[in-house]
Amino acid sequence: MPQLALKVPIFRRWGKRFFVAVDTTFFAELPALKGQSAGNGEVTWLVYDFKRGHEGGYFMGSPEVAHTLWDDVEHALREGVAPEKSEMMAQLTKAARKFTPFES
Repeated sequence: MPQLALKVPIFRRWGKRFFVAVDTTFFAELPALKGQSAGNGEVTWLVYDFKRGHEGGYFMGSPEVAHTLWDDVEHALREGVAPEKSEMMAQLTKAARKFTPFES
């Protein structure tokens, strides 16, 4: 976020587009971003899927391209989306069950 907050407004002022390359796992963890048409996007995400090669190692597949507006990216990364109460309680319950009381 600090890198984007520093660089994107400069590119925006210059009327240029900004590209961010990330992997699919990272992009999936981001809050939902509103998509834009290619000509209207200010921040273009190149989302690469890393695949295991037949002879070992990994390679990048062709990227999925997502066009977004800077204001939407900034809001999503700063504000996010609060989880539902039931989702939060389920996560807390699951985490609490991992702990056992101390025995004397």
